[in-house]
Amino acid sequence: MVMIQEKAKISDPVKGVPVADHAFVFYSDGHGYCAVTAHNIKEGRLGLGRVVSMSSIAERFARYTGAGKKMTLLPPSVIVSSERDLVWTSRPRFAPMWFSVDGHKRAFRVWWPNLLWVADKKRGSLRIFALGSTKRPTLNSPVYHAPLMNIGNNGDLCVGSARPPRFMDESRLAEIEACIFDSNFTHVNHTATARDVRTNKQHLAFWKGKEASGQRSRVCELVRFGTLEDVLK
Repeated sequence: MVMIQEKAKISDPVKGVPVADHAFVFYSDGHGYCAVTAHNIKEGRLGLGRVVSMSSIAERFARYTGAGKKMTLLPPSVIVSSERDLVWTSRPRFAPMWFSVDGHKRAFRVWWPNLLWVADKKRGSLRIFALGSTKRPTLNSPVYHAPLMNIGNNGDLCVGSARPPRFMDESRLAEIEACIFDSNFTHVNHTATARDVRTNKQHLAFWKGKEASGQRSRVCELVRFGTLEDVLK
């Protein structure tokens, strides 16, 4: 038997004798939970159940834990912030892009593209894409493969010399971004980092050319991944 105390500390003992008051029964169809019933408990037995929604369960436990009272002011760059996902954008920046390829270290001072960052707070993983505009994206906005090394064809970051922080939230955007901006790129992870760029040599030539011309990456040079809605799915 357990009881919930809204302001109790984990280390504090529960005062009095805990008594079961009510219970929730979760039903699964083999592919996930599909229904929940709420039951009062009398004399140690479940009473008749009534069907309740998943959202009402979440709201109730949020009240118990006080989570529903937490309020965070989001930075303007953040698009999505949920219990699991954190999605935001970073504007183009003129800064060194570091490489350590085939035992040779070098840096090109270039315009970094407008990037879309997708962090999974639960897994601590990070996906990175490129955007063709600095405007706040909508669900139908086109999203492109980031023209960067060490990123897979699904946007997944191959962790190298710089690792994302273990815990990700809105207060650590700069720290998370540093794992890309301050890292040494080592290799291409797929053949669509940019149009007609498939190898390490071609990738280095692409950014060397950008340094020489001072130009930013153009949309016509990027390879489309899908839309923002595709990324969020």
